[in-house]
Amino acid sequence: MTITAATITAAVPAVPAVPMVGLATRRSVPPLPRRELLDAATLIRLGFAVDNDGIGAHEGAAQMLVDAATRKGLCPVLIQILADRREPSVARQRAFGRLALALAG
Repeated sequence: MTITAATITAAVPAVPAVPMVGLATRRSVPPLPRRELLDAATLIRLGFAVDNDGIGAHEGAAQMLVDAATRKGLCPVLIQILADRREPSVARQRAFGRLALALAG
């Protein structure tokens, strides 16, 4: 018996293009992006930095806080205020503080 490419491919079961719910897949998952650890000490340090420099000087920290607060399911109004750069800086700083307090506790 001669084995051909058609014989080999016909013997391999078809793999669905879309993974089915509940089934483990063997596809590699890309690593999560490296982010600064948002522990209580880091949140306190960022809070002082935002207080000294203003929220505009720490947009990266604000975005990290928005992402973490969104993952935790914290107050969507505060998240929206902090994420919106058109909001007054005082309102954004207050939202930053409230979300940082909620994440630290």
